[in-house]
Amino acid sequence: MARASTALTRSVGLLVVPIVLALELASTAWGAPVAATLLLLAGFACAFFAAAPESEPHAGAPAAARQRADAFAPRAAGAALAAVGFVICVPSWRALLGHVRGEVMALAPHLARPEWGVMLPVLGATALVTGCALARGRAPGGRDAERLGLLVALLFVAMLAAGVRVQGLPVLPAAQARGPAVLGAAVALAAAVGLPRLPFGLRLASVVAAAVAVRSVGLGTWRLDPVTRDMLPLAQSATDAWLAGEPPYALHQMQRGSEVPLTYLPGMWLLHAAPRAVGLDPRWTGVAADVAIVAAAVWAAGGAPAAARASARGLALGLGAAWLFSPSVHWNGVYAEPHPWWAVLAWLAATVARGRLWAAALLLGLAVFTRHFALVVAPFVALAMAARAGWRGTALRLSVAGALFAPALAAFVARDPDAFWFGTWRWLVEYGPAHQAWFREKYGFSGTLYAAGLTDWLYRGQLLGVAGCLALAAILRGARARFAAGALALVVFITFNRIVWDSFFLDGVVLAMVLATGAVAPASSPRALGRVALAGGAGAAVTALAAAGWLAASLARSVDRSGRDELRASVERGLSPATVVIDRSDVRLGPVRGEPLLPALGGRVWPDLVQLGAQGFTLPAADHVVWAGRVDRDDAAHEALLRLGGVTAPRVEGRYRWLALSGFAGWRSLARASPPDGAGECRVGRPPRRHLGVSTGAALRWERVTVARPLVVAARMDDAHVVWRGADAHVDVEVDGARRATLHVPNRPGPSWTVLDPGAGERSVVVRAREGKHGPGIVCVDLLAW
Repeated sequence: MARASTALTRSVGLLVVPIVLALELASTAWGAPVAATLLLLAGFACAFFAAAPESEPHAGAPAAARQRADAFAPRAAGAALAAVGFVICVPSWRALLGHVRGEVMALAPHLARPEWGVMLPVLGATALVTGCALARGRAPGGRDAERLGLLVALLFVAMLAAGVRVQGLPVLPAAQARGPAVLGAAVALAAAVGLPRLPFGLRLASVVAAAVAVRSVGLGTWRLDPVTRDMLPLAQSATDAWLAGEPPYALHQMQRGSEVPLTYLPGMWLLHAAPRAVGLDPRWTGVAADVAIVAAAVWAAGGAPAAARASARGLALGLGAAWLFSPSVHWNGVYAEPHPWWAVLAWLAATVARGRLWAAALLLGLAVFTRHFALVVAPFVALAMAARAGWRGTALRLSVAGALFAPALAAFVARDPDAFWFGTWRWLVEYGPAHQAWFREKYGFSGTLYAAGLTDWLYRGQLLGVAGCLALAAILRGARARFAAGALALVVFITFNRIVWDSFFLDGVVLAMVLATGAVAPASSPRALGRVALAGGAGAAVTALAAAGWLAASLARSVDRSGRDELRASVERGLSPATVVIDRSDVRLGPVRGEPLLPALGGRVWPDLVQLGAQGFTLPAADHVVWAGRVDRDDAAHEALLRLGGVTAPRVEGRYRWLALSGFAGWRSLARASPPDGAGECRVGRPPRRHLGVSTGAALRWERVTVARPLVVAARMDDAHVVWRGADAHVDVEVDGARRATLHVPNRPGPSWTVLDPGAGERSVVVRAREGKHGPGIVCVDLLAW
């Protein structure tokens, strides 16, 4: 009975991974997000904790033959299950292939939800493979899982040929969706299914080559440009800035009108930069990463006992084929960017499974350098390592890894801690609530908790989930079991995350693939550490802890709000009903802001001076303007405000300061009040704000402008011309024929502005836009005068 139970548990775990992969592709909670998420978690748990593959029984063994003869009922049940699977598979496959041939035929026309058109063939294939194994008198094993994975991969190829779209975007170009690459992939997979006696290396090489060929076709679907609405230009823009000596953690354009800070840790975008060294599209990093994921599963299978190794490798091939041809994985390779993280995660799991602890420690350091989610897995990696090397050996390895990667991360943070933590911390915290409606039909509990107004339980759920899995890992024995608890903790953490994208659950699929194939040899006794190792470990630990402590302190300082309440009370006491407030207290990069200091003022609060001129011909009436900002940010905006005159004594409260500017009611926007001949319009930001547009090489002229106060000149690139690796520009301001100021307008989101004092009186003002080093563009200009 115990042996049968173990075989059943193992079979369920092995066969559930393709189902979980198909569930992620279906990308819906079927109207019941809580129930669907619980089912998904159960599937992941089965895959994570499944026993390692065992050798299949030999057909010629008399004992096995007698056992099969005595098991008529299981064999009959298996035959019935296979028949059910066949009945499910044939119509769904016929409908899909008909769609491939161009016939007008839905995947599942008799079902209310078309996502079942993805799931039915997968479930039918699972029932068919499982039933065939049971009918032969044995529980499904690694070879059966290989066939199932190959069948699911064939289904995915058919979907690619049918022109499947993920999130509304095509995975393959329509003209090549049924081309030679897709046809060759179908032939390679069919041969691997129908010719099981082909050598394993040949089967693996043919599947990988076919997948790479199909992906190379997909890379031509969309070019790398912000107009395609993907996240890859964000990583690419950061790389360009870094190579040019500029800070990568700044504002970038992800799509037209969408200005975002760099949200990725350095490892993510640095790994994407690798193909550029040889002149390749950076998306080839994703191709290499997917091949590396399959290689990790195959290498992990090499740790299985000799009698089970062929079965384990077959399982790795089947799961790898399903991964390589998943339309969701292909879509992420064409439009999105997490593939380097998935490769690091796969090899981290593989090295833990094989007991290569030094490699595991270094990969853990790289993982923390690459993705935030690595922090969830880190304590479980430590527990898994301690099961084999003891706590001293674990501490030594983790100290060395920390000494390598913590200072590297600190180097990126040190250049501008506020900008770094704004993108990698505050933006991620604030983004979820702003788009919570997107998550209500997805897997995870965040949409349900947002809808119920129970957002505090998002953090509590993450904390309780990780704590519960840590308690489970402490009870379990063995490195693999403890790491499996960490894999479950990661998936639970994602289900309670404030942002839940479908691709997040592919983290769990990667871990399930490796854990289902990997096996660990019996742990040996930990070796005693010599004096040199102890001394080196102590030095590495000090280095790692110092860097980690500095990182924690810089994060605490960046999110510190001391003095905020006191400043708010001080400012509100001095406001009149007509006061307009320029509130830069939570503005770090251009127009991007978090929670304003004075939210009760509503429309009278502006994040920047240059936006005031966009609302009409004259500025709103104002007795004075209050500016609030971080004490440690003595930036150009602050200096420019000081040059406006009429500034009261600055006041400091905690980490904030404010300035009062008197007599501001008379300011007007010349760009809107009296636009010169030949001037066009341009729009910036969301919602669109109209400014005066001037082509590079042209000029705007005001012959007679009455000036009583300093002029404020603002310029930025028009949204339609902020293109990755596109045009910079310069704006020259001439007063009475003499150049008085020059603004560099970089081809990235965010305004540039300055203040100049031409002296009171009637002046002639000319604003000229010059080309930058990359070519022409349209510049949005505003000129504020008294």
